Amino acid sequence: MSVYETGDGPLVYPVLLKDGTNVGYVTEALKAFLHEIMQKKGLDKVYGICVSGNIASIKVMEKCGFKKEYEGIGEYQGESRQIAKYIYKRS
Repeated sequence: MSVYETGDGPLVYPVLLKDGTNVGYVTEALKAFLHEIMQKKGLDKVYGICVSGNIASIKVMEKCGFKKEYEGIGEYQGESRQIAKYIYKRS
């Protein structure tokens, strides 16, 4: 959680209701906030990384315009795993 103090990634932005209830990290949330977050943080690109077998996460990224950059062995949550790495570039 220390990455939030420094601004170093990865950063995760949940969708919260006005009362603070976390409603998740869904496709609609990513679509709604991706451009705003990129603009606010001054980012030209955002990476999305998940385990290759995580079909739900892959579909969310693809529906939001992320393009696959890499699939193979990589570091994921402190372990060497089969991962899929996606990138979204602001146009």
